[in-house]
Amino acid sequence: MDTTAFSELLPALGTLLLRLVAALIVLFIGWLIARWLGNLTTKILHRFNVDEKTSGWAGEEEDIPQVEEGVGKLVFYLLMLFVLLAFFEVLGMSIITEPLNALLASIGAFIPSLISAGALVIAAWIIASILRGITRRALSAAGVDKRVAESTDSESVPISKALAEAVYWLVWLIFLPPILGALGLESLVEPLVQMFNELLGYIPNILAASIIVLVGWFVAKIVRRVVTSFLVAIGTDEFSDRIGLGKMLGKQNLSGLLGLLTFIV
Repeated sequence: MDTTAFSELLPALGTLLLRLVAALIVLFIGWLIARWLGNLTTKILHRFNVDEKTSGWAGEEEDIPQVEEGVGKLVFYLLMLFVLLAFFEVLGMSIITEPLNALLASIGAFIPSLISAGALVIAAWIIASILRGITRRALSAAGVDKRVAESTDSESVPISKALAEAVYWLVWLIFLPPILGALGLESLVEPLVQMFNELLGYIPNILAASIIVLVGWFVAKIVRRVVTSFLVAIGTDEFSDRIGLGKMLGKQNLSGLLGLLTFIV
């Protein structure tokens, strides 16, 4: 009786063993292919200096993000999902393969949206980079940095760079709603569109205020020079020296000080 049961069990064990060996071979070969494709993806991205470019977009100079390695690992793990699916299919474990099939189907359905969002991201980066470069070169050619530095006596960030960066991120702000829409994040799109519309509504007022400030700055500068020259002509500085006020002012003379006060007012 025992011999008969063992003889009946032996073919089943042999079949199970063959399945297990075949499944392990599929797992091993699939792991090798997934690892090779993941490393290949990392090398291709490294050839295009993706980490350095991403660091420049993010404005980070010290901590370079590991985008290349991260994308390579993502490719590896996605491929391993298919490898595991094949592994359990060979073993005949449908209780595990059905959830994996559902997961892979969800990922497959999301891929077109991801590709659309990626295309919009690339387009936004190209347009934003081009407009940033054009803005900076145009302002530098017009001598805006030099004029502002001479007027303010400041060594801060050049105005051309600041405005170019503002244009760069404004383009990203314009592209952000369609990017989120492509990913199916409509709940985030509506507030952004509303905020963007409000921002566009403020732009005419901002431009008008900027023109007023710019014209006022030029007028105040001219008035300062007129007042300073007039006070120098009537001998205000000599008078301040006679009464001992010049020593208190130091390098700044009285006519220049009054001219500066006029400019501020």
